[in-house]
Amino acid sequence: MTDLSTVRSLGPVGLYKLFQQGSSVDPSWLQDREFHGWSVGQPRIVTRLTWLHFKKVFRREPDGRLRGWNVAVAQDGSFQDVEQKGIRSTYGHYEVVHQGHRTVIDYRLGGNLRRDPLGLLVDPIVTLTPGSADLLLGYTEVGVPTPTFFALVPGEPLTYAVQPPRPSALQRGAA
Repeated sequence: MTDLSTVRSLGPVGLYKLFQQGSSVDPSWLQDREFHGWSVGQPRIVTRLTWLHFKKVFRREPDGRLRGWNVAVAQDGSFQDVEQKGIRSTYGHYEVVHQGHRTVIDYRLGGNLRRDPLGLLVDPIVTLTPGSADLLLGYTEVGVPTPTFFALVPGEPLTYAVQPPRPSALQRGAA
């Protein structure tokens, strides 16, 4: 069985191979929960300029959609939320959908502002522990796969909601 320390030690080639061995994620495993995340396989300079730790949050909406957002956290490994003027710092809203045989985090459906480049991304995810969400692995696509990988492990149950910056196309009835 693969563990988080193994995932964190791999480079992009090893992570891609590990991703190919992963299993499908059941979206119900994600709902109403925070996940602690690590950027993995990145050069140290990249994580110094961006972030190493983050949270991904998944919320089941009354209409059945599974949507979420990222939360900025302290970069000391505590996963303490970063706040600005007493408000949790969130970004990159998304919906979780199935595309063919895979589960993806789709930022294009998240209601992100037009100028936000995150609104162009899709993150396929797999579980590395079949039958559970104990260890997830994903990577970022912008039309094509990138070498940007992340690992997720379950955090706390979700106790709050954050509205997207603007209604998604599905919420506006454009679907």
